[in-house]
Amino acid sequence: MTRTGKTAVRSVAIAEAKSRFSSLIDEVRTSRKPIEIRRRDQPAAYLVEANTFERLQRIEDSVRAEQLRRALKGPKYDLRDFLASIDLGL
Repeated sequence: MTRTGKTAVRSVAIAEAKSRFSSLIDEVRTSRKPIEIRRRDQPAAYLVEANTFERLQRIEDSVRAEQLRRALKGPKYDLRDFLASIDLGL
């Protein structure tokens, strides 16, 4: 077991993950707890329930959208002036 943040996560080596992949998927689906997959004693990947992954994707999309909104509130530049200023030689 390893700890990610405050949660203890079960850890398996890649070789074990390869040989038990189907049963590990079943375990993640029933326990709703991720499994860490390690290569050379370092985290290589995490096996997570599909709903968890989708939720994390939505959170990441929301964060990126907010970053874009903030960036668009900054100063505006005319595209022609900008392209002229960097002289691409087109």
